[in-house]
Amino acid sequence: MDQRKSLTCPLIIFNSIQIKTTVTFVIPLLPACGLFAQTGHDLTIWPEDGLPFTFYANGQKVNESPSANVVLQNTPNNYVNGRIVFGDSALPPIEKKILQIGPANAPGPQAVVYSIVRNKKGELNLRWRSAAPKPPQSVQQILTVPAQQPQPAPGVNIGVSVPGGSIRVALPK
Repeated sequence: MDQRKSLTCPLIIFNSIQIKTTVTFVIPLLPACGLFAQTGHDLTIWPEDGLPFTFYANGQKVNESPSANVVLQNTPNNYVNGRIVFGDSALPPIEKKILQIGPANAPGPQAVVYSIVRNKKGELNLRWRSAAPKPPQSVQQILTVPAQQPQPAPGVNIGVSVPGGSIRVALPK
């Protein structure tokens, strides 16, 4: 029994040191880690003729009703299996088994634009228009401040302010 007590005491000290280290060094860095959200590629498709269509990416419907402009946002994939079904059932669907959204050699997320055009035969085809690096999206942090600050208790007061909150410890005299 005595050996267990002697072993737990250093563990408690180690844990309190570890907690102090975490509070001192890690917690202030947490808001910086969330400053830029992890983003994926954006894909925009629009028809030159203004024909409404529904876009399917990897078998999932992107827009519920046919529209003349479809945007697929924050997809982690560089390639998707794309299918375009037009609102006019007389027009044949366009299928692209490997629709490239993000180039393999690009350093980060891309915003890619494709358009639906008619070729010389009058058939509808999907054509690449442009690609540009996507700027990082910042995460908005909302901080609430209470109307009245609590009065410190008599004795020893220790306060640590970290982004996103504060820690206050009051020890009685």
